[in-house]
Amino acid sequence: MNVLLTDRKTIAEGTTEITLDLRGQEFNFKAGQYVNICLPSLEHPDSKGNCREFSIASSPREAGIIRIAFRNSESGFKRTLLGMPLGREVELDGPFGLFTIPKRQIAPMVFVAGGIGITPFMSMAKTATEDKNSLKIILITSNHSIERTAYREALHKLEKENQNFTLKENLGHLTREFIQETMTEVPEAVYYLAGPPKMVYDIRQALKTAGVDDDDILAEEFVGYE
Repeated sequence: MNVLLTDRKTIAEGTTEITLDLRGQEFNFKAGQYVNICLPSLEHPDSKGNCREFSIASSPREAGIIRIAFRNSESGFKRTLLGMPLGREVELDGPFGLFTIPKRQIAPMVFVAGGIGITPFMSMAKTATEDKNSLKIILITSNHSIERTAYREALHKLEKENQNFTLKENLGHLTREFIQETMTEVPEAVYYLAGPPKMVYDIRQALKTAGVDDDDILAEEFVGYE
């Protein structure tokens, strides 16, 4: 479907959020899913072409729009998107993905977000808060600095609004000790991991070593920052 680019803003150092107006078209998705966005043409060459996949950062309740966020880069795709005038059309396909909360989830959930891997969890945390879901959620964010932490203010606001949602911030390398500290709080949790491949791999191995069943670990790797 064709949608409109209606807003673009900086949400952290080197990080941009864009808003797409669905133009009244029906678009149903679950928190945690992603979309494919194609630009009509590129102003700068890009060997990977004019399409990219992005997790949806907004909640399904935000009628008529979706929001995505990404780290800025020198890729032709992102340079074109960042320079594109508001009001232009882009093509949207989706939604895709099974990185979502099951309807009958009972066990507490621990989300581990590395960098821009926060986007699907932003959608999940916002949706759980809007739905007044009693499910216990702990979100661990890991960034190089506070300035690089996307959606920080919004997440702190959600924590105040939702007594079942806890935010834990990590700056620098995310250690096994930091994860294990959380494991003692919720020993029977299900883990969702999203971020750079190496971080996802390291945390998965740490969880498995600590006795977490592989079926209780869901992961999404953010391979491309281009």
